Amino acid sequence: WWVAMFDIPRKHNAARNALRTRFRAIGMEQLQASVFASKYPCAQEVWFTARHFCVEEYVAVMHVDSIEGFGDRLNRITKDERQMQK
Repeated sequence: WWVAMFDIPRKHNAARNALRTRFRAIGMEQLQASVFASKYPCAQEVWFTARHFCVEEYVAVMHVDSIEGFGDRLNRITKDERQMQK
């Protein structure tokens, strides 16, 4: 799993909304207001977008072996993946 998270100050609200929009556009699932997950490598796109909006100091990307919880939201990612393989 690839997890991107951010804590962007309110003065950069437009950038925060742009990150959310971009993360959804590249297929990331929103787990919390500022936490997104993907089964696919996405760090380059996350960092590109954060740099574009000059907010990279407020962003973190993690590559983790597993995520527990968030049941239905993570199941949607796995379900979408299975449908794409058909």
